[in-house]
Parts: sequence; C-alpha cells; structure tokens
Amino acid sequence: MTASPENPPESPGWTGFLSGWLAVGGIWALTIARPMYVAIASGPEALTGLGIRRLDLIVLIALLSFVAPTLVALTGLALGKLFGPKVRSLFMSLSIATLIGLFCWQQVDMSAPLVRTLLPLAAVAGFTFLLFRSRFIQNFAVILGIAIPVVIVSFVASYPIWAEAGPHEKAGNFARIDSETPVVMVIFDELPLATLEDDSGRINRKLFPNFAELAEKASWYPQMLTGSTATTQAVPSIMTGERPQDPITNEPTPPGLPDYPDNICTVVEKGGYQLHTYEPVTDLCRRSFGMGSRLTEAMRRGTGAVDGFESVKLAPADLGPRVANRLAAPFEEPYGELDSTRAGAVDDFIAGLPSDERSFSLLHIALPHIFWEFMPDGSHYLSNRFTGVDSLTSPESKDQIDSDFQQYMLQLQFTDHELGRIVRRMKEQGTWDESLFVVTADHGAGFIPGGSRRILEDANSGWILPVPLFIKYPGQETGEVVPGGASSIDIAPTISDVLGVDPPPGSEGTSLAGKSKLPSSAEITAHGAFGTVQMKRGMVERLRRKATRQTNATFPGGRLFALAGHAGLLGQAPANVKGLEPVEAIIDQAAELSAVDPSSGEIPSYVKAATPGLPAGTPVAVALNGRLVATTATWDETASGRVVTAVNLPSGDFVEGANTVTFREITGSARQ
Repeated sequence: MTASPENPPESPGWTGFLSGWLAVGGIWALTIARPMYVAIASGPEALTGLGIRRLDLIVLIALLSFVAPTLVALTGLALGKLFGPKVRSLFMSLSIATLIGLFCWQQVDMSAPLVRTLLPLAAVAGFTFLLFRSRFIQNFAVILGIAIPVVIVSFVASYPIWAEAGPHEKAGNFARIDSETPVVMVIFDELPLATLEDDSGRINRKLFPNFAELAEKASWYPQMLTGSTATTQAVPSIMTGERPQDPITNEPTPPGLPDYPDNICTVVEKGGYQLHTYEPVTDLCRRSFGMGSRLTEAMRRGTGAVDGFESVKLAPADLGPRVANRLAAPFEEPYGELDSTRAGAVDDFIAGLPSDERSFSLLHIALPHIFWEFMPDGSHYLSNRFTGVDSLTSPESKDQIDSDFQQYMLQLQFTDHELGRIVRRMKEQGTWDESLFVVTADHGAGFIPGGSRRILEDANSGWILPVPLFIKYPGQETGEVVPGGASSIDIAPTISDVLGVDPPPGSEGTSLAGKSKLPSSAEITAHGAFGTVQMKRGMVERLRRKATRQTNATFPGGRLFALAGHAGLLGQAPANVKGLEPVEAIIDQAAELSAVDPSSGEIPSYVKAATPGLPAGTPVAVALNGRLVATTATWDETASGRVVTAVNLPSGDFVEGANTVTFREITGSARQ
C-alpha cells in the first residue's frame, strides 16, 4: 500500500520507534560514527594516550553510536503522541534525509563548493519526500540499520582497538614493599645526550646548569643507550625492563597496561606505594584524568577539534568540533602531547609531588621534543615547519638545520629550567636526600643536513640512541661517572633493587645500583622504523662524540643567537658597524611584531623573512629595536621557491607595543 499524508508511512508506538531508530541509527553510523571511529583509532597510542580502557570503550561506543539516534527516535515518538502520526512521520523523514544530505556533502570534493552546497540540499528535499511517501524507501532506510553493528564491530576489530581491548594476561601478584624510599622518575623525549655535552664531554654548565648540577650529585651513565627510536616502544621498555616486544612495524604493540601489566608502576602500587604520574602517550600507571575528560577528549579527536587529529569533515561550519568542544567544556581538558600545554603538565606534576616517603612519581613529558615553541624563560612563540612526514626528516640546507637546531637548544634550556624546578620542589618538601631520583629520555633526534631526524640509520645513530641517564640514589651526595654499557632495560630492575623487591616479571635488564663500572658488549640491538637493527657499539660512541662536536661548533661558547658566527656584532647598533648592508626583508611575523605584550607570555621571538635580494648562504645580522641581537644565514625554501632566513631573538629584548626587526647583510670588515 502506498503511503500518503492520509495514510502515514509509519505506525505510532514502539514498533514505529524501533523502525525509526534503526533508520536513523544506520545513517548516523555511516555519516557520523564511522568517520569519528576512524579518526579515534589513529596510531598505537590512540587509546593509551588518554588512558581509555575497556569500560571507557564501551561507554564511548554507546555515546557515539546510540545516544543521538535514540534521542531522535524518542523525539519522534513524543511528537506522534502529541500531534499525531503525520507530524511524527514528517519529523523522522526530515531527520533521516538530513543525515543522507550530510553524507552526500561529505563525499563531494571541497574544490567544488557550488556542487557541495546544492547536492546535499537536493538530497534532503528529495529523500524527505520519498521517505514520507514511499514504503519501499522507508523499508530500505530501516534495512540500513545493519550498519550500526557493522560499524561498531569494524571499529572494535580494527588496530589498535582490539590490540588494546581484547583478551590479555592479568598482572601478577607482587609483595608489599617495606622500603620507605620515595621515587621520582622523569622521562624526557627527543633528548640526545650529545646536545647536553660541552667540548670536554661534561654536561654544559653554561647552557644547562640544572643538568650539570644533577651530574655532580648523581651517578651519570654516559654510555646509556635506548632500545627503541619510538616512544611507544621505548617507554614500556624503561618501565618493564623488557626489550621492545616487536620490531617497529605498521602495527606496533599499544603501550598500555593490557600488553604491559607487569611494569614498575604495578610493582610499586601493589607494594603499597602512592602513585603520582603523568603519561601523555603510554598508559602504564594510574590514569591522570577522569572518565569525562577521557571520553570527551576522544570525541574532540574524532571530530578533528584537536590539532594533529584529522577526521572526515562531519558537517559544515565546523559543527562537529564545536559540539565536541561544548560537550568537553565541563571536564578537565587533558594536556596535549606536543603543544604549549606541556608547560601546564609540568606545573601540575610539580604542584602534586607527594611528600609521602612511600610514593612513586613519574613524569613523561614531550620536551624538548618538537614542536619547538618555548624559550628558556618559558615564554611561548609560534613556529611549526613540520607537516606529516616532514617531522621525521631534516632539511638539506645546513643553514636551515642550524635554525632548527637553535630552536631545539632554546627549548632544551627550558627543559633544563623545568628540571631545576622539580629538584627544588623535592628539596622544599624535604624528600630530596632520601629519594631515588631517575632522569632519562626515551630516545634522541638527529640534526644532520639531508639526513633523518628520527628514522634510525648508521649516520644518525650517535644522535638517536645515546640518551642521558642520571640516577641519584638515596643518601647520595657526590656524583660519579659510571662507564660501561647501560641500557634503558636496566632502569626498572634498578628501581626494584633499591626498593628491595623483585623486578617486574620478564625483565631482562640488570640493576645498576652499587656498580662503579658496567660491562659493554661489542654489538648492540636497537629497534628502528624498519625493524631490529644490529650496530657496533664503538661506531655509535664515535658518532655520539661527532654529534657533540657538531653541537659545540654550531654554538661555540654556548652562544645560541650567533648562528652565522660573528658573535662580536651582538649588542651593537647597526649604524656603528662597518660592512652591514640593509636588506629587503618581508617578515612573516610583521603583524605579531606590531603589538607585543611581554606580560602575556606570548612573544614573537621566532622571526622568519623572505630576502629576495640575497642568494642562499648569505650571512645576515638581525637587529631588534635598533640593536643587533642575532646572526643567521639565508637558504632556498623549496616549498615556496623563496630565499628565506629565520632565527629566534632573545625574548627578554622585546618591549611592549610595536617592535622593529631589521636585517643586514654581513659584508667586508663586518665578517672579520
């Protein structure tokens, strides 16, 4: 029988409710839920980065797949009760047709705006009419309800969701810990040891006074090597004492409790210790944020509201991100892994450091990891040349490498500053002397022109594998340098040994406590982007020393603002220096420089400019408000076809209001 306004297409009551729910739910699954699920399931840390576990996952699926269709179907049921079946039928038809129109809108290329506007509108009008008039179309829409379980099952079965939420072994039983030694552990990220060292192989006190002071009070293991170039493998290795489970593949093991149930966090917590932890990537300890924060942040990622998480555009006018942000507003927002909120994560960690003797505190923080955006005093600037795989490679130009390297070193100085704050807090609480304090990094990063910044190969192994390891043992007052082959798998056994308990089951490392010298093997095994790599330890050590020499040659005397040399120019007025020729410069940050508020903490200290009158490789001096504060050089920017230059300027030299930046070519006598 053909439906008509006199013969409404759907019966009222719960039967009509179910058919309407299936129709709306099926289209919703294809149009909204599926693209969000795809975006959420992005990378091995998709769930662990937020601490999402099985119960969270069940609730998340219920929210994304069932809530909206249920609300629409209930609204239709209520309208039918109040105003009759015609109104209910029209409302349900319009709701289903709108989702179909949105689906059509998603399929049309953004470069065809007229089609992208007209096609969805036509679909909404056409399908509203058909759904209201045609029993066949109504039944077809109900059949689409099969998409609900299909989309959910495909999400749950996808990587890394099933790898994290599927069956796993339970954690073992651990004995009570009798020790009353507080433990504080800090894992930095992308920190090659070579960038901390001066020409003599000591920690560079001028640039990094807090690392240098720690080296004078703790045991330093200068031949420490990481076992993996990926955080998702390296941090679990540190926490369990196990070598990375698998070579780095397209589907590495998610770094969470299901796959690493026996780690140092579970050992100490079951032993009676209080936990205070922050992990932006892994999920091995007590979670940092509540369920509301975890779930709404997952929704924000699924809609593309979080930078770095892309999704199929769900609706025009950024409706998806706006709705997700509104839902997340009542909850504490998790700190971003690689954005400016990292400073807040350190603040909270320091503020929450327990004074309890039986406590374990862990901070894994993505510093000095890209993105580079912090000056040593903590002020923030905007600079991000990295897009996609560019974050894994280094530019061909040494002058551009030097500019990147300067940003890294300035952010490393900020990292040093934050390390000093942690130590001072421990001393203020009176826990420093008796604490076990561990400072290390998950892996390094390279600064070789034309090489890879992160993908392990022979040439960059001295940058990526050797990382700092400092351990201040309880009661230790004098530092020592411990030679020999320390490894990231030795850290968990060392902590267990100091606390007087067995290390996590499966641990392959050995305790470093009480040893003044360590054995070294001729060959080492590391896990890189393309699997397990065998290397000669001697080669890695030689390349580390080479990386140290490059660091100190780039910044002689610890001067971070003289990238092109000529440090004697700094501090002078350009007019007083012969051989400086004015340069035409088109500054990218001109608008930001015109209105600076130093008290805001946001300062445009990174300045990039096109220099059309200069060839690549030309040294230039940079003046801020009439005084020379930096030198740099020009290079060819492949992406734009421009000759450009870029450099960070001292943040303390900016003034409130308009700031003037000028560039001058260094010629003649000025080069002496």
